[in-house]
Amino acid sequence: MSACPFPSRSGLQSGLPTIVGIPAESQPGALRRLDSDVLLRQFASVQARSRVNTAEVIVHIIEVHRRKLWRAAGRSSMYKYCIQVMHMSEAEAFRRVKAARVGQRFPVVLEAIADGRLHLTAVVLLAPHLGRDNVDELVSAASHQSRKQIEQMLAERFPKPDAPTVMRTLVHAVAANSPATSSDDVTKLALALVDTTDSGISAESMGPLAADSIASSTVQADVVATAATQIATQIVARLGGEQSGAGVVPAVAPQAILQAVTQVLERALANDPSSAQAIELHAKFTPLSPGRHCWQLTVDQESQDLMDEALDYVDLGSQAPQEVLKQALRCFVEQCRKRKFAQVARPRSQRGQANSPAAAGDTRTDARSGMPRSRHIPADVRRAVYARDGGRCTFESADGTRCDERRDLQFDHQIPFACGGRSTVENVRTLCGPHNRHEAERAFGERHVQELIRAGQRERRQAKVQKLEGEPRSPVVDE
Repeated sequence: MSACPFPSRSGLQSGLPTIVGIPAESQPGALRRLDSDVLLRQFASVQARSRVNTAEVIVHIIEVHRRKLWRAAGRSSMYKYCIQVMHMSEAEAFRRVKAARVGQRFPVVLEAIADGRLHLTAVVLLAPHLGRDNVDELVSAASHQSRKQIEQMLAERFPKPDAPTVMRTLVHAVAANSPATSSDDVTKLALALVDTTDSGISAESMGPLAADSIASSTVQADVVATAATQIATQIVARLGGEQSGAGVVPAVAPQAILQAVTQVLERALANDPSSAQAIELHAKFTPLSPGRHCWQLTVDQESQDLMDEALDYVDLGSQAPQEVLKQALRCFVEQCRKRKFAQVARPRSQRGQANSPAAAGDTRTDARSGMPRSRHIPADVRRAVYARDGGRCTFESADGTRCDERRDLQFDHQIPFACGGRSTVENVRTLCGPHNRHEAERAFGERHVQELIRAGQRERRQAKVQKLEGEPRSPVVDE
């Protein structure tokens, strides 16, 4: 009796499993009986269907995004919709949304994905270089090419300046008196300390177009060098703690630690260009222990001068820079909260105004039209609304899913101001930018909202030109 090829804990005592959702001809038992040539032909057929399915998914993303259906589902972007509703991984959503943006401009790219000439990594690599005059040429040159081959082709067609020589000193300061170990152990520790194959942190935080900002080889080299320094520093500290008192003779010089870590990150970046986001996030904000984080950043001379002067005013010992930075951030956040949400430690007293209309919001109306006089939302209303809504978008989809966006929050009148809505706590809510526009389009129509946006853009452009020319501002006439 032959042994079962699958573990007994799967619930199978003998034979091959039947996998729910897979056609009968692709079940493990059916494949086991196929001739090798037939198996390879069927494999090629399944792969071809997979490519077509991928292209279909991207086309659906284009249309769903065009209709902005992700907003009604309580998501603030198509990228988040793919992750939270369609249950894609961050990397999967990144590549498909990116391909959708490219495919919407250049349909030939979608055709190349469907027939297998381009994989999604190729589309991501080609995206920054595609134009109407070269899209056919670049798609042809990248057809059936590996990632490395496409990178080489792009380097030849779009040469970039040499990456600068970057030297970090942090690791040397820590490693000067710390023992090292074998290069294999260093590599294992480097892989354990940063998992660049999981782009969840970066993609979730930065979105599908963020990779464009770190796409150049110059920026990537700096990102890798910064992350390598921090990881190497952690390795040195860890090895120093493990080997102290053990009488271990260092087998590798401290400089080799930095070199080994750099090689690990460079390999990760070579295998997956989108991992540059994860590396950059790791380099910027690295958690060390519960409640402790390592920040590393570059500042200009003015910032350095301000820090030097700030240190002259405090006496906090070695923790002075951290405390100065924390107090500066606290002050900045408090100013932002005060300006946008009227969040202050001691709100202005309402004595003498308790019986006035303004105490409950701006409820004054025009004597002739009966409409509210002003869009102004009083400070006490903004404070109450912000506290009630928890500093988060309040939009809910039909199934009760609430948007989780906390950025770009705006105050919205549930009964629109143009329809007589007043600036009261009951009528005002917080919405993110996309959902604020979604509600405006539901109330007034998408075309009307777009016309207002275009008019505002024309007015701002004209005001900018007139400011530069020193001319008096004149009214803007809609085209």
